[in-house]
Amino acid sequence: MNDAQVQQQVQQMVAFICQEADEKVNELRTKAEEEFHLRKLSIFEEQREKIRAEFERKHKQLQASKRIALASELNAARLRVLRARETALRDLYEQAREQLVAFGNEAGSAYQQLLERLIDQGLGLMQPEPNVHLILRPRDRDLVESLLPRLRSRYQRVMLTSSSTNMDASSESQVSVALAENERLDDTCAGGVILVSADGRVRCDNTLERRLEIAYQQNLAHLRELLYGDAGTLSAFEEDIAA
Repeated sequence: MNDAQVQQQVQQMVAFICQEADEKVNELRTKAEEEFHLRKLSIFEEQREKIRAEFERKHKQLQASKRIALASELNAARLRVLRARETALRDLYEQAREQLVAFGNEAGSAYQQLLERLIDQGLGLMQPEPNVHLILRPRDRDLVESLLPRLRSRYQRVMLTSSSTNMDASSESQVSVALAENERLDDTCAGGVILVSADGRVRCDNTLERRLEIAYQQNLAHLRELLYGDAGTLSAFEEDIAA
């Protein structure tokens, strides 16, 4: 083999080695680029997931804050409505009381008849107390004093016929109804009577204010329905706020 042939073979070997080197470089470059793109995609997805999770967290936090704020607003509005309603009901109560005061101050026959019935009713509740004192407004004492004989007579009959007492006709004189000497109703009272046993342990409040309070409490639900409708009214109000 002459020098020319040797040189040719060397060149071929060098070309082959260079070609393999280029192919290896290209292969490594391609693999590196693929790994780079995969890593970049992985980092991108990871960061995107973090951003999505953070957005979701803040969104939930914002929604929770909105719900809390709305609930607070609804509660405050509900309290304002309830306070306004209760104020209106108490105003209605005070108007009724003022009318009772005016009625009691007229001292007409209607009030006199009512007062007598209130005393009779109270005496019925005082059984079996034999001695009952009547606490009255100063302006009503003369009227009731004139009624005492028949009030006492009716109470004696009630006591004699009541199964809760052991009285007979011979003990009828032990039953008494009298005006209280040491206690009066205030002049600002609308009227009526408080009945008290002789020992002071049993009391029956049958004043007009007390009867009004009882009637008010017993009819409060009905009054609310008449004034404000059913229970759904407040819910509809809350829905308007929520919208």
